[in-house]
Amino acid sequence: AEAKANGARFGRERSATPETVARILHERSQGQSFNSIAAGLDADRIPTPGGGLRWYGSNVTRLHRAEQREEVA
Repeated sequence: AEAKANGARFGRERSATPETVARILHERSQGQSFNSIAAGLDADRIPTPGGGLRWYGSNVTRLHRAEQREEVA
């Protein structure tokens, strides 16, 4: 708890590029659903963070929520 309070990060490093995260945040702020954002990332052949074959709405949701938590902290 002390390390976390001092800014230490735990868990796996995020492998999505900052550009991809920014795109997700922007498109979501424009009212797009997570599934439509995922479809757009697939259409533009943006690589998934985990090396998967395609984006899913759940992937986009997790990245979006993680970024929202970082903004609050």
